[in-house]
Amino acid sequence: MIFFIGTTKIKLSFSFVAFIVLMIMLCEENIVLLSLVSSFIHECGHLFFMFLSGDMPQSISFTPFGIRIDKANSSVVSYKKEALIALGGIIFNIFFSVLFFILYLCLGVNKFLILSAVNTVIAAVNAFPVSVLDCGRALRYALIVLKDDASAEKYADTVSSVFIALFTGATVAYTLFLGANISLIGINLYLIFITVIKKWS
Repeated sequence: MIFFIGTTKIKLSFSFVAFIVLMIMLCEENIVLLSLVSSFIHECGHLFFMFLSGDMPQSISFTPFGIRIDKANSSVVSYKKEALIALGGIIFNIFFSVLFFILYLCLGVNKFLILSAVNTVIAAVNAFPVSVLDCGRALRYALIVLKDDASAEKYADTVSSVFIALFTGATVAYTLFLGANISLIGINLYLIFITVIKKWS
């Protein structure tokens, strides 16, 4: 399904809808919906800082692997602003995590505690220095400012590969000594998968 909000094209793939339905069937409905809300907050962070930079998206695509924001080919934004846009999702997740936790303390509603936890997890994962995640992209833009584009790509990919190797080693060690942790293994597989997809693309 494709529709427009202003000049921005919104693409909602069938696979995305099917994935959400599958997750609702396999998991607790509230967790899935609250996770979607937290992911939406994350993307709003990127859009907010894009708006501040005068760089509105050309299209927003909803896929089973996440939400992709494509900029117009003609848009020109400084690398410093690009880094801030990349970190915008993390900034929003942290802000709303604190806000939801305060609401939980004041009102005692468990959904606010879950929202706070999910926002914290999304912020933490995107803070990993992996090239396809927010912090990895911000690192590359920062390195471009200090070095040339080719060197920045090389250093960012090296940092990303080293981090994934260390994270994989830590996951294996945790599994061997303390038992399998589904969340940890899931994050590890996700990092490897999105990195492989990036290299293929």
